[in-house]
This record gives sequence, C-alpha cells and structure tokens, in this order.
Amino acid sequence: MVSVIPHSAVPADPVIIAVDPDGWYPAVDVTALRVRTGLDGTWTDARLTPVVREEADAIAGVLAEWRAEREAKGAASLTEVDPHRSIEGTPLAVWRWQAALDGRVRAAVIRATRDFHATGDGHDRADALEPTADDWLGRAHEALSRLMGRPRTVVELI
Repeated sequence: MVSVIPHSAVPADPVIIAVDPDGWYPAVDVTALRVRTGLDGTWTDARLTPVVREEADAIAGVLAEWRAEREAKGAASLTEVDPHRSIEGTPLAVWRWQAALDGRVRAAVIRATRDFHATGDGHDRADALEPTADDWLGRAHEALSRLMGRPRTVVELI
C-alpha cells in the first residue's frame, strides 16, 4: 500500500513584485504576503501575482487624492509619510498600506475560490466562507481609513 500525503508547498525563494511603476508604494513580497494572510501554495505565484497587482491598483485608486496631498507636502514615497511614527523601523503608513493590500488580496482569493466548487455541497461550503471574505475586506477598509486619518464607524444591519 502506498501512502500519499498531500501538501501545498510555499516557494522557498521570495517572489518580489513591483506594484507601482514610479515606486511610490513599496514592492510586495508575495511570499511574505502568503504567510501574513495564511495562504498556502494552492494559489501558485503565477495565479496570485495578478491578484496582488489588481488589488494594489485598486488601493492606489482609493488613495490617489490622499497621495497627491502627501506629495504636495514633499513625500517622495509612502515611507516618507510620517516616518517618525513607526513600528520596528517601518513607518505606520507602510504597515497600514500592507494591511489593506493583505486584506483585499485574501478576500479576492476567498471569493475566487468559490468558483472551484461545482456541487451543491461545495456551494454551501463557499457560502460559509463569504463572511470570512467580508471580514478580510473589512480589515482592508479599516487599514485604509487609518492610513488616511479618516474617522470610522462600524454599523451592523439588523
């Protein structure tokens, strides 16, 4: 008898992608993003990288006006926005941008994974994941609001 032990390997070498042509936003380490969001190797780098680029572009659109204001004040990159406010030497602005990207990517992956389920039972499992995708998207919105210094309110519909 032969035993097969399934596993999803995460690449050993980090995959670094530039998400912004002018370098204002930091490059993204896709391998580190996998670790932060709990993604395993089920999504290959070839499949995950376009999702990261798409979500980074969406965030850049949300932050366009905010970024223009920061550039007008002399910030040549995200790392120069409030650089004195940092954790472990990394500016809070970078941490918050990264949290927003992580949340949007994870939510996009969860929602896309739903497409793989063909049976009714599979759709029921996918329905159970939907709140998880919403939670990740909520984290992304929270991070963007904090980055832009906007007030936040959490409202639950009854």
